[in-house]
Parts: sequence; C-alpha cells; structure tokens
Amino acid sequence: MPRREGAGRPKLDDPKANKVSMRLSNEDLARFEAYAKKYGLSKADTLRKAVDELLKRDR
Repeated sequence: MPRREGAGRPKLDDPKANKVSMRLSNEDLARFEAYAKKYGLSKADTLRKAVDELLKRDR
C-alpha cells in the first residue's frame, strides 16, 4: 500500500535531534523538578530555558 503524501507528523523547522544526558544529586533533581512544576514546564523545556539564560548572560 503506497504511503499518502503528507501523512504522519509534520517536519519541524528546527528539529531537536541531539540528546543530552546528565547526572544530578537527589537534591538537585528535586529542585529541578520543583522548578519545572512551578512554572508548568517539561524537564526538557526547563533545561532549554536554563541553557538559553546562561548563553544570554555570556554575551
């Protein structure tokens, strides 16, 4: 059966193809998750926000 044109998830303009892994202490993880919950963000969005803020400060 041929695949329909446009079927499936649309392509993103800026795909997030890179994965980052890190280790945190129990305390740091709890603080990280509390921040994400407080602001209604996913863990990934919280980390993206943190990286963006650090890079802005470095300019």
